Amino acid sequence: MTSQQFSEYLALYGADLGQWPSELRAEAMQAMAVSDELKVLQQEEESFEQTLRMETVPEPSQDLAARIIARAKPRDSGSKRSTIADFLGSLLMPKRIAVIATIFILGVALGWYNPSQQQESQQETGQLGDIYYYEESSL
Repeated sequence: MTSQQFSEYLALYGADLGQWPSELRAEAMQAMAVSDELKVLQQEEESFEQTLRMETVPEPSQDLAARIIARAKPRDSGSKRSTIADFLGSLLMPKRIAVIATIFILGVALGWYNPSQQQESQQETGQLGDIYYYEESSL
């Protein structure tokens, strides 16, 4: 068993080799007999687990549930304000739709009034006029 495999099994099954599956337990004991590194890993895991067992979680206060429920209820003093804000929020379009509509309107406006197309059409008219005058003068 490699040290990588041993570390993974330590994380899975814990530092107590008695809790490991029997086929892995025998192999782990043989590997620990040969390697001091694996013994150190097992001791570190054991001290870590002991530290976790010693830690106690403080009990929540008796009024915790009441405080959570009180915070979840709407406030009476600001109820008009939140109602107005909710009403205005329901009237407004979602941001994505507003952005798409704005881009569409700008695109139509730019397409409607495109100075580059107007210049091209004026140049074409001038060129066509030159051709017309050229044909008249050659006759």
